[in-house]
Amino acid sequence: MFVLLLFTDQITKYLVYSHQDSLNPKSIIPNVLELQYVENTGAAWGVFSGAKYFFIIITLIAVVLMGIYYLKTQFTPSNLWIHLSLGLMITGAFGNCMDRVFRGFVVDFIYVSCIHFPVFNVADMCVCVGAGIFVIASFLAMSKETNQGE
Repeated sequence: MFVLLLFTDQITKYLVYSHQDSLNPKSIIPNVLELQYVENTGAAWGVFSGAKYFFIIITLIAVVLMGIYYLKTQFTPSNLWIHLSLGLMITGAFGNCMDRVFRGFVVDFIYVSCIHFPVFNVADMCVCVGAGIFVIASFLAMSKETNQGE
């Protein structure tokens, strides 16, 4: 699944990058969803623009640490959500890191115009969904441990 998500991220970025002139902006669902080509040289929403090497190093450290945690966490039904979340975050982080290494910037292209949400990509979705699942799964695990100790 993670390989498929990474492939989807990279192929969609390649297609958008290859057709950027015809995409600015391209309405998919009027007043809701657009394709809009953006070159992001920073972190989320363009914060710290131009810090390419810093983000590459930080991302690689984060991927290694998440990978170690993934491997050290025993795969059991109760840890399924933790493993899923880590896999999603690693996939997304690696996808955006590949952009920084090979292009010098991250290609963003999905724009939810009805709420004016910043432009993002498939890797960003993996990171955000993975982080959300990780937080919820961690709270549930802590709650379960607390209840068992009573």
